[in-house]
Amino acid sequence: MASVQYLKGVGPTRARHLAKLDIFSVEDLVHHYPRSYQRRRPVSIASLAESSGKLVLVNGTIVGTPRVTRRRVSVLTATVSDGSGHIKCTWFNQNYLASRLQPGTTISVAGKYSREYGNIVVEEHSFEESLPEIQPQYPLTEGISNAVLVKIIKSGLEKHREAELFPADFREEFKLTSAQGALESIHQPQSLAMLKQARYTLKFRELFLYQLSFLYWRRLRQRQLGRQHRRFPHLQTELEKFYGFSFTRDQVQAMGEIEADLSRSQPMNRLLQGDVGSGKTVVAVHAMFTCAMNGFKAVLMVPTEIVARQHYDSIAAAARQFSVPVHLLTGSSSKSERDQISSDLEAGGGAVLVGTHAVFQESVTIRDLSLVVTDEQHRFGVQQRFALAQKGENPHVLAMSATPIPRTMAMTIYGDLDVSTLQTKPGGRRQVKTYVVPTSRRKDVFAFIQREISRGNTGYIVCPLIEESEKINALSLEKYQEILAQGLPDSRFGILHGRMSGAEKEQVVNSLKEGEIDLLLSTTVVEVGVDIGNATFMVIEDSQRYGLAQLHQLRGRVGRRDKQSYCFLLTPGSETERLKILEQINDGFAVSLEDLKLRGGGQFLGRRQHGLNEFKLADITKDRRIAEESRTAAIGILDELDAAGPWKAVYKAVSANIANLKS
Repeated sequence: MASVQYLKGVGPTRARHLAKLDIFSVEDLVHHYPRSYQRRRPVSIASLAESSGKLVLVNGTIVGTPRVTRRRVSVLTATVSDGSGHIKCTWFNQNYLASRLQPGTTISVAGKYSREYGNIVVEEHSFEESLPEIQPQYPLTEGISNAVLVKIIKSGLEKHREAELFPADFREEFKLTSAQGALESIHQPQSLAMLKQARYTLKFRELFLYQLSFLYWRRLRQRQLGRQHRRFPHLQTELEKFYGFSFTRDQVQAMGEIEADLSRSQPMNRLLQGDVGSGKTVVAVHAMFTCAMNGFKAVLMVPTEIVARQHYDSIAAAARQFSVPVHLLTGSSSKSERDQISSDLEAGGGAVLVGTHAVFQESVTIRDLSLVVTDEQHRFGVQQRFALAQKGENPHVLAMSATPIPRTMAMTIYGDLDVSTLQTKPGGRRQVKTYVVPTSRRKDVFAFIQREISRGNTGYIVCPLIEESEKINALSLEKYQEILAQGLPDSRFGILHGRMSGAEKEQVVNSLKEGEIDLLLSTTVVEVGVDIGNATFMVIEDSQRYGLAQLHQLRGRVGRRDKQSYCFLLTPGSETERLKILEQINDGFAVSLEDLKLRGGGQFLGRRQHGLNEFKLADITKDRRIAEESRTAAIGILDELDAAGPWKAVYKAVSANIANLKS
């Protein structure tokens, strides 16, 4: 790819600035899309009085001699006439233009008109041709103005030819413009209709390739043979006895769907999604025990050591009645423990392995691996899920997520996975009462906490930072210990954060479980998986700093049993309307949708799908119709996808995506 440095108007200095925008090549440059557009309607000078304070576009000629004045900044002025009148135009710190602004010179200027000063402050000008009515506004960085970027991208478009992916009849069927035409129109739209068509084409292309890559990967997986497992009808009943409650209708249905997948020769690819507390782990246990009782290995991978330890303890307890060996492997496992686990995993027979990222290590070999389960799928990303699936001979894959989204959206994001959804929660659990509280009322919250502690309950206080920061105005664990000493002087508290060792984390969580401390002062490391039965209060400081979905996840650490629980969102006062959504909504699906509306789909995808080409234009929260249309189109050509023929360019792009995911 040609370096952007050698493009006309760039050079070494601007190339360094562009690198901050992740622009290194001409191809990167032309795919740096506008974030918005300004509409500049051409007006006559005689009608300018109606446009005071507005962005205007005037075409005319220079009359008179330009004038330069110097104060704190240099000011260049010239008079422009268009036959209907004259107007003074002003440039700041651009004296070099004076020699070009000679009488009779044709010019097109755009900028804000001030009736008070009787001038146009010029933002952009052109001597060659009339400026476009629709002006793109780009994401910028220091040293690169919008006007400069417009010119550089124009040069880039003259050098770059966009590869055409789609045959002409396909473009006609789905009302797509050519690849080069779409690229030129999104940067240099001649009309709103052309801009709309270009944006549709480029979004369609992104969503099409994204979904087709998953569909094709799924097709390749289905052509391979996996392990077939027989069912154990008594397993569900025995697990219900162990856990002490009847499974919900959704849990039973999900178990049945997974059992059916495991009984087939094609490897399972399934997403199990459900709100916090909906009972996903029990469904996963049912699947893992099914594999182990068939004589094969199952792996459960979780994001943190704390969660791994908790899952290990509960799964090992349940496994005893089925004589299923259960192992724990984390980053802090000793060499002797690793050697013993490796020996057990290389031996024949069924077993369950619970672990963190440590299970990815090349030194870990798992004989007869039949099932891979990833908990909190969004924390691993699709690339790691693909990598773990390479550990065995075409193992079944079950991904779990506590950030539930509508089925059509899930089909876009997790395109290679079937979807099972848990919408109901086990009986007896109450909704967590949530309150948005100004920081000035922290004393009232502390008084409430004191009453909960006196009743034998525990809970959490979450802060954004571990230590004080000059750059970030937010509470830290370091500072909060002083606040607790004054506000809750008799409380016993432990501290939990990501810099602690696995053993230290485990010790403090156990202290909370055993009642040796009253509350846990923590960062968001408690967000996933920490499960304390008598935890009834969650206090989140500087709650305005978090997205709604993350706040809902944190809130899910309380209300785990039948006790009434409470969540207090403390804030200095900003974004209270956004936070109040959580006072009304306890349902994870609704919270996720609200969060997606507010934050957009980019972040949602970015966390989850690292390794696949990211969306630059498409937004799954707003472009669901395009996603559905492109998915239909992708399914329609799936059987024709090969290295030759009309779809060879698409095949090449899809193959590159899959290679990235495997690497």
